[in-house]
Amino acid sequence: MTGDLISEVADLEYDPEHDWLWVLDSNDNTDKNKEKGTHYASFTIFLFNGDATKLLNTYYIGDFANNNPEALCVDKANKCIWIGEDASTAKLHKIPFDNL
Repeated sequence: MTGDLISEVADLEYDPEHDWLWVLDSNDNTDKNKEKGTHYASFTIFLFNGDATKLLNTYYIGDFANNNPEALCVDKANKCIWIGEDASTAKLHKIPFDNL
C-alpha cells in the first residue's frame, strides 16, 4: 500500500501506544510524477496503522517545509511533531498536534 502513496521515505516513527506508524515523504517530484502519470503527495506526513496496511490520515507540510524535510519526531509531551530540513540552511519546524 505505501508504495502507491510514498515516493521517498525520509523518516518514520512507530507509536506502540496507538499502534501507529508515522512516515515522512520528503520527495518533491510533482512535475516528474505528472509526466509519468503517478501522483505522489510530496512533502507529506502519512499516518498508518502499525503494519502499514491502512492509511489513517495525511498531513501536507509543503506549505512551510518545502526544501528537504528529512527528519520526523513525534513529541507527545509537547503535543507537537517536529520536522527537520537539511537544506543549505537547516530548519526545524514545530507542528502543533492534538491527540498524539
